[in-house]
Amino acid sequence: MGKLAATFSQQGRWKEAEKLEVEVVEMGKRILGLKHQFTLASMNNLASTYHHQRRWKEAEKLLIQAVEIGRVEFGEDHPSTIAYIASLAAIRQAELRHESDVKVVDGLRGVLGGLLVDSVDRLWHKVFSMSLDGENDIDEGLQRAGVVLSECDEDDNIST
Repeated sequence: MGKLAATFSQQGRWKEAEKLEVEVVEMGKRILGLKHQFTLASMNNLASTYHHQRRWKEAEKLLIQAVEIGRVEFGEDHPSTIAYIASLAAIRQAELRHESDVKVVDGLRGVLGGLLVDSVDRLWHKVFSMSLDGENDIDEGLQRAGVVLSECDEDDNIST
């Protein structure tokens, strides 16, 4: 099941991957126990799927548990513990980046009061997508947003 879930993940089929990964985690807990390396690795995989779905709080909860158990059971320097810590850091960075993007767009909404709400929402989607793709950081996102705004048509609709 875990390999099929990994295949679904590679294909971007997150809901299907999640369903299988939840089953794998539950089986791991029931058969091997929560402290087993397989179970913790399965939790890490499920957290990764949550990450791709932007469900950071759920991912963070799983990873905090994996990190705490990994530290006690395997030690701070064990490769698995380090992997869980790295995954947790990535989740927290993604969540902070999202929160920053939301603040930027909310600020733009205040500045761009004359634009239609639909246009601002399309701008938000465009800036957020650029940010997720790693094309730019927040400062570059604002600059790019300015370029996008210059592409408005006469009805204040943003070209997409």
